[in-house]
Parts: sequence; structure tokens; C-alpha cells
Amino acid sequence: MSGMELQMTDLAKYLAGKLDERNLSVRAFAMYAKLSHTTIREILDGRIPDHKTLNKLASYLGEPIETLYRLATILPPDTGKRAEVIRLIELLFEKLPASDQQEIVDIVRMKVERREKEQTG
Repeated sequence: MSGMELQMTDLAKYLAGKLDERNLSVRAFAMYAKLSHTTIREILDGRIPDHKTLNKLASYLGEPIETLYRLATILPPDTGKRAEVIRLIELLFEKLPASDQQEIVDIVRMKVERREKEQTG
């Protein structure tokens, strides 16, 4: 850790609440979420995880991935206008053939990964 103090993020607070709610240790929670206990500890310490980790957490917790991305400040807070735009994108996306849908998903994933690398230095 390069001398930078980490703060309790909204994601860390949320995750700590889920641990308490489910009465689980970090190790047990990590096992059920199919993540390492070190990864869970790092999130609780304020680190922002990568998208694969967020996807595993969302899947285990039964939460939409957008919720965790917002808690991790990767996505901005939801607003009515943003929800309208997302609905429009979904409608347009559904009209595309599967190969085009996959291409779009790949492009978005690449952009997210690039952004994550830029943020972590």
C-alpha cells in the first residue's frame, strides 16, 4: 500500500452489513461467494475490486451488478434520466443479432478493464 490511507467505501459498508446480516465470518462469506478471504478483506479495507470480483459478489448476493458498481463508484448514482437511457439501450440491444450483442459486450468490457487499469495506476 503506497502510503495512501484507504477509507470505508460505500461498498465496504454494504459488504460489512451483509456479513453481519448473514452472521458470516470473512472466510465463510468468501467461500460462499467463491472468492478469497484476502479479496473480501481488501474490499472491507476500502479497495475497489475488479469487475470479475464485483460480478461474483453480485451473483452470490443476488444483487444487480449495477448496484455494486454504484457502491464502488464505478457507475454514478442512478437518476431518472439515466434509467430512461438504460431502458432505451436495452430496447435497441435486443433488436441486434446475438453476434452484434456479443461484440458490444466485449467492447464495453474492454473499456471497463482499461478504466480499472488507469485507476489502479
